[in-house]
Amino acid sequence: MFRGGKTGLESFGMIGDKLLTNIHTMIVLVHIDKKSTYPYALLKKFSKSKHPLLNTIDKNEMYNILNSLEHRGYVKSRMILSNSKAQKVYSVTPKGDKIARSFRRAFFSFIKSASTIMRDAFAE
Repeated sequence: MFRGGKTGLESFGMIGDKLLTNIHTMIVLVHIDKKSTYPYALLKKFSKSKHPLLNTIDKNEMYNILNSLEHRGYVKSRMILSNSKAQKVYSVTPKGDKIARSFRRAFFSFIKSASTIMRDAFAE
């Protein structure tokens, strides 16, 4: 667990909320970029995670994220019939794939340099 709450971002108020929502959005997009999926499958996978950035995504937030990603043209949905019930499957669009790849590159680049950034920020 992070200090200060479930994710540690709660103490930053609205800024922390927006940051957490953006992180969740990118995590969902990257997962859909790997494999088309159902919202429930993502929720199930994330709920099993021990990491609070994943296991704090609830059903309402998941649907808000998916609607937002679809509205922006990063994912598309289609209805399929599975076990006699209709379900939405989400897949990434070329525009979404480009964003997901860019996010992965930027994220891993940031992780590599994070200790230097923090050391320089707090140096006396």
